[in-house]
Amino acid sequence: MKILVFICLSLSLLSCKLSEKPTKVVNAPQTIQDTYYHNNGQLSVKIGPWENQIRETICYDRQGKETYRFEEIRHSYSVRAELKFGKTGALSKVILHTNPGASRTSQKSTMTFDIDNTPLWMTVEEIPSDANFLKNGPKKFYWNKSTREWTRQEEVFEQETPKQ
Repeated sequence: MKILVFICLSLSLLSCKLSEKPTKVVNAPQTIQDTYYHNNGQLSVKIGPWENQIRETICYDRQGKETYRFEEIRHSYSVRAELKFGKTGALSKVILHTNPGASRTSQKSTMTFDIDNTPLWMTVEEIPSDANFLKNGPKKFYWNKSTREWTRQEEVFEQETPKQ
């Protein structure tokens, strides 16, 4: 009895949906923005609306000055962000997942920030890891405040000096 009622109900819903006129779906621009604030009330992070499948995130220090910006993308490839906040309302970490589409690997970039939303360090790792990554570890970058860009961390390996 219960199965028969379910089938009849499902068929009536199906016939109702088939008789409705199809409506055209228009991708209207979204005007909603997400905002996060420092403990002092100043804007900390502003996440903009999606426009043409791209949205921008802007980070601000406690005085309201822009410190860093990055984009999330939803095209044939994608860049997705995970934001983690500290107790002061500032970003503590951003994890960017980059999927280059038809590639066998993706990329995970982990950025750390200070209490003023200024970037400090970034590590970049390929997923799945290859033998070179397992040998050397993730690529490391530091934030150069004067040029406002990421700079690759140089690794200096100690070499033994020959005994005489």
